[in-house]
Amino acid sequence: MLPSIQANPDQSKHLETATVKVGRLEVDITNLRTETYNSGSRIPEVRVGTAQEDALRRDLTINALFYNLMTAKVEDCTGMGWPDLQRGLCRTPLPARETFLDDPLRLLRAVRFAVRFGFDLDASILAAAREPALRDALAKKVCGFDAPCFLPLKHPPRYI
Repeated sequence: MLPSIQANPDQSKHLETATVKVGRLEVDITNLRTETYNSGSRIPEVRVGTAQEDALRRDLTINALFYNLMTAKVEDCTGMGWPDLQRGLCRTPLPARETFLDDPLRLLRAVRFAVRFGFDLDASILAAAREPALRDALAKKVCGFDAPCFLPLKHPPRYI
């Protein structure tokens, strides 16, 4: 019997994503895509894209590693994901300021990854996080978020 693919409309309503259960592991499957953010909306305009475009739109380089089923190899289209994973570093594929202003919640995901896996945040993430424009954008997305008390610490795993 083949595994079934179930719709998940509550998660990423605007994306065409399928979750397949392989044994006890759930695997999300989607096409490669590129996206454009319009001001005032966290929901991007999504189009089919290349592997390079998909990798560059990711929040972190370590989330931009692709497993190629045909070659059975990991592909690193940013050239930074594999080294960052080995070093335990959270870094954005594009400039951090641009990445986080497109979607301010990406900053929280970066911190969550750093805390969860004991990784360091790249200096560019820390610099972007201290910018008033990003703190304001994040405060609009997360009610009660107080960036000054959250970001001044030196070591990311100690943020929480």
